[in-house]
Amino acid sequence: QGDSSYALTEPEKVIDFGYRAGHEVPVKAKAIMAAYYGSGPVFSFINGCGGSAVTAQNAIQRYPGDYDAVAITGMSDKTHHIFHQMWNWDATHLNEASYISPEKYVVLHDAVIQQCDVLDRVLDGVLENPLLCKFDPASIQCAAGTDGASCLTAPQVTAVRKIYAGATNPLTHQQIFPGPLPGSEITWTRTTTGDAPFRLSENFFKYFVFKDESWNSNDHPVNYATDVALADVPENLVVNALNPDISEFVARGGKLLLWEGWNDTYIPPDLAIDYYNSVVNTIGSLSAQESVRLFMVPNKEHCGWEGALGEFDVGAELKRWVDTDVAPERIIISGSIENGGTRTRPLCPHPQVATFTGTGSIDDAANFSCNAP
Repeated sequence: QGDSSYALTEPEKVIDFGYRAGHEVPVKAKAIMAAYYGSGPVFSFINGCGGSAVTAQNAIQRYPGDYDAVAITGMSDKTHHIFHQMWNWDATHLNEASYISPEKYVVLHDAVIQQCDVLDRVLDGVLENPLLCKFDPASIQCAAGTDGASCLTAPQVTAVRKIYAGATNPLTHQQIFPGPLPGSEITWTRTTTGDAPFRLSENFFKYFVFKDESWNSNDHPVNYATDVALADVPENLVVNALNPDISEFVARGGKLLLWEGWNDTYIPPDLAIDYYNSVVNTIGSLSAQESVRLFMVPNKEHCGWEGALGEFDVGAELKRWVDTDVAPERIIISGSIENGGTRTRPLCPHPQVATFTGTGSIDDAANFSCNAP
């Protein structure tokens, strides 16, 4: 998110940032280990998110021999997700009446939970599968000509609808990048509040897209009909990594674990779902069944475990998968609850979702099964 001015004058650094540096590190590290210990590592993996997700994505696409297993959350498509982050800012700032205060995001979120929490049969303030939630922000719209702390004005309702819809070309109506899902509303402040747009997106537009260090979004708003082509010029595409053909990685026994938070706002989860589906369609369902899994994590935000109901040891799960060659059909996350006890919940391979059996404690994974949504 810092100074990206190197993109104007040093194209080799763009390549380093995109994929080369992330490849050279494990190659050199393995060589050092082999020289010191007499042999390289018996198991190597990477767990990447956001910026490091690009490194992990390139490992399975460009350098299938770098790791035995790869885990990715916060899947990245940098030349497009910057449009998503700027879209959220524009939706709430180009029209002053559209601005939404942090307090109103809480009101919006509470309304979503009130309507959709019941869909998973567990009233815990968490949406197990936000894709099932069909929430219309007009349901909390203020009376005509009024405003209030517990409702949204008409311009604010329009802004919320735009954010849910995701960045879209206004001429072709083609989606540029998916929007955040119901249940994630409180985290929207990360791209809609503050003194300026999210710094990563603003810097990328300045140095990679427009190649003009004087550019700013106030004087020159992003054009969602024409500027995608400027972002997707060949020299910029090296910072993306969405090739679904990972057949070479899979053929040598590599395992790919995608674990994505339903509440990720920085890079909404539909990107991971779309990539997973494209991988399955490209390498075939049989190969994918053995070597690729996607687990959606309720309430989880971007990277880490923030917001999630629990966590699991990603490295240990990958090691078990590689050692046994048996793909995970259920991953148990564990977390603390207010009374000092422990909650366990299952994560299910997408598109299955964890379903409460109807008896026993909702804090015990044994009382959930994995089923089609």
